[in-house]
Amino acid sequence: MGSKRYYVRYEDRENLPPFMQTAAWWQKTMNTQLASWSELRHDFLLYAKQSYSGGIGCSYPKAFIEPNVEFYTNIKNFWLGMDEIIGNNNSYLISHWVSVCDTLISISNKSLLNQELSKEEIDFYKHTIGDADASCGGPVGDMGWYPKLYYNYIVDDFDLYQNEPEEATETDKFTVADVHTIPTDADGNQVGWVLHAGTGRINLAVITSELPSGDKCSYVGPVYSYYEFLSNDFKRLTNQEWREINGAAPAYRPTFTNYYMADKDGNKPGGEHTNLYLKHVGIDDETPDFDNQLTINVAPNPFSNYVMFSFSISSELANKNAEFTIYDLNGNIVKTIINEPLFHNNYSLVWDGTNTAGAKVPQGTYIYSMRLGEEIKTGRVNLVR
Repeated sequence: MGSKRYYVRYEDRENLPPFMQTAAWWQKTMNTQLASWSELRHDFLLYAKQSYSGGIGCSYPKAFIEPNVEFYTNIKNFWLGMDEIIGNNNSYLISHWVSVCDTLISISNKSLLNQELSKEEIDFYKHTIGDADASCGGPVGDMGWYPKLYYNYIVDDFDLYQNEPEEATETDKFTVADVHTIPTDADGNQVGWVLHAGTGRINLAVITSELPSGDKCSYVGPVYSYYEFLSNDFKRLTNQEWREINGAAPAYRPTFTNYYMADKDGNKPGGEHTNLYLKHVGIDDETPDFDNQLTINVAPNPFSNYVMFSFSISSELANKNAEFTIYDLNGNIVKTIINEPLFHNNYSLVWDGTNTAGAKVPQGTYIYSMRLGEEIKTGRVNLVR
C-alpha cells in the first residue's frame, strides 16, 4: 500500500516527458492506483474489517429563541389571569402555558447575558415537537411542549398536518380579511377600493448569534409572512379566493420587508445584496423601494368566475395615471377596469368576465392591457364557461 502512494509522487515534474506533465496523465495514474487497490482489497476481503455507516439517528443542533422577556412575561400574566376567571376548567392547559413561559423567560434572560443553558433547558429545546427519545423518522410519539399549547390538540391532528398538509384544519391555512373600504376618490368618483390584510406561506429566517464560548452559530427558523393589498369594485376576498392567488409575485408584500427579505442566493428585490447592518429607521424615513418595474401576475388563469390582476406600484411609479382595459381578440374594448392615478401600494384588480354593460362575455381568450404613464404591459387570459 505504501508503494502505491509513491506511484504518483513526482515533486519535480519538469524533467518528465511532456505527456507525463499533462493533467490527463495524472488522472490516468490515479485510476491505476485505485484499480490496484481494488485488487488488493479483494485479496484481503476476509481479513480486513469493512467500514460501516451508521443507521438513522436524531440530531439536535443548537437552538435559539427570540429573547423577548417582556413578551413571554405578558403571555404568562394573561394565563394567570385566565386561571382566576375559569378556575379548574382547563387547568392543565393553563399550567402548561405558564410553565412554558417561565422556561422561555429563563432562556431569554440567559441569552441576553450570553450564559450557558442548563441541561433541563436544552432538553426543553429537544422536546419542542415530540419526544426526543422516540424512534427517529417514525411517527411522533409523545407530543412536545409546543403542540400542547393548542386547545384539545391530539396526535392524529399533528400527523395529518405533517403528512397530508392539504387536509390540515381550516385554522392552519392562509387567511385574509378586508379591513377598510374606500368608496370614492377625492373628487367623489366611485372607486370601491377595499384594503385587505392576509397571511401566507411561512418564510425561512437565517440568523447568526454568538455562543457563550465566543463562537458564532447560525440558526434557521420559521417567520410569519404578512400581506396587504387593495382590490377594486368593492371586491372582498374569501379565504379560498386568497389561497388561490396567495404569494403571487410581485404584489402583496409591504415594501418594508425589502429590508430583510432575500432569495436563496442572498439577493433582495431588485437584485441588490441584502445589507446586514441597518441604521435606526424613524417613521419619517423613506422605506427602500427596490423594484420600479411594472410586473402583473394573473390568477387564476384559465378562470370561470373571476380573474385577478396583481401588481405593485412603487414610489417612483406612483401618482401616474393607470388605465387597465380588457380587449377581445379583434381589438375591441370589452371593459375598462380602472382609469385613474394610482398611489404607492399593492393592487389586485378583479374582472368578473363581464363587459361594460355588465353582460357576461362568451368564453375564449382575451387581452389585458395596462398603461401606466408611458409604460404598457399586456397579456392573455382564458375565460372558460
